[in-house]
Amino acid sequence: MKIRFFTHISHELRTPLTLILGPVEKLLHSPSEENARKLMPLAQRNVKKLQALVDQLLDFRKLQDGRVEMSWSTIDVAEFVHNGFEVYHSMASDKRIRYTLSCPPGKHRAAIDAGKLQKIMDNLIGNALKYSPERAQVTVTLALNATQLTFIVEDTGAGIAADDLPHVFEQYFRADSLTAIEASGSGIGLAFVKDLVDLWSGEISVESPVAAGKGTRFSVCLPFGAARSLVEDVAQPVLPVISNEQPPTDD
Repeated sequence: MKIRFFTHISHELRTPLTLILGPVEKLLHSPSEENARKLMPLAQRNVKKLQALVDQLLDFRKLQDGRVEMSWSTIDVAEFVHNGFEVYHSMASDKRIRYTLSCPPGKHRAAIDAGKLQKIMDNLIGNALKYSPERAQVTVTLALNATQLTFIVEDTGAGIAADDLPHVFEQYFRADSLTAIEASGSGIGLAFVKDLVDLWSGEISVESPVAAGKGTRFSVCLPFGAARSLVEDVAQPVLPVISNEQPPTDD
């Protein structure tokens, strides 16, 4: 299984490196302001992608070694999830995916580890969009009570095979049923999420299929830190449900 992991991670590293090297070589051979405007953003995007992958690998190793602690701060949880959701709108639009957020109204301040919640969100939302076919649906839901938050990501993709379901949170696991394109990934994303949730003393579960033999739902429950209480102010502006109402039509 580790050999498969190193094979997958090698491909994950090679792709952005190739997309960085190409623009750089072209600029070296044909330096011009026009080429720089066209090629440098591509190189920059892939540098950031490579940095994110390396950062996750290092963070995963720190978690395995017990060198990561919780870092609490009191923030508006609903607004934080709202902002994290927004980041993936363009990715959803590119695949004509109906991408929606259900978020409670009002302002909800509580003690959470924002950095770890961001990493959990990035992995679950990113996976749902990456593995869903065009014109699928991905729904993100945030629910809150006095002591914890529940974060749910559900898609209408092909789902996870019954034989694979018990292993999705294992280190280096990659489902054999994935196609070559779908299988591109480090193989540590969900194991990383599980370790973060465990460090938080939370719970994570997965259901698949969800309906009509398709779809996957990941649910994460995370207790609030410090006094573990939620401060609500319903007089604040309401965060709306955000939705791509209809997938873009073909030109």
